[in-house]
Amino acid sequence: MRNRCALWTVLLGTALSVSGSWADSVEQAKIDFPDGLFRVGLDEEAAEEYRAYLEEFPDGQYVATALYRLGECEYALQRYEAALEVFDQVLAKGVEEGGDTRAVEAVLPGMLETN
Repeated sequence: MRNRCALWTVLLGTALSVSGSWADSVEQAKIDFPDGLFRVGLDEEAAEEYRAYLEEFPDGQYVATALYRLGECEYALQRYEAALEVFDQVLAKGVEEGGDTRAVEAVLPGMLETN
C-alpha cells in the first residue's frame, strides 16, 4: 500500500511539473519521473525508468545523472555487480566528455570503499 501511495504521489507530481514551468522539454520530463520514484524509495521502478531515459536519450543532457542514480538504485536493490558496472560507466562518461565531474566525484568515494 505504501508503494502504491508513493507511486501516485510521484505520478501526480510529475504531471504537475510537466504542465508547469519545471519541465522545459520532453527530456526534462523523462528524467523528472524516475527522479521522483528515486526520492520516495521506489528503486526498482526508478531503475526501469532511468534505463528507459538512457535508451531514449543516449546523448542527453542528464545522462550522467541518470547513470549515477541508476547505480544508486542497483546498490539499494543489493545488485552490487550491476551497481559497479553502472558506476564504471559514470566514470567513463565523465572522463570521455571532460564535462560535468560532479557525478564522477560523487561516485569515487563509494568506489574506493568497495575496493
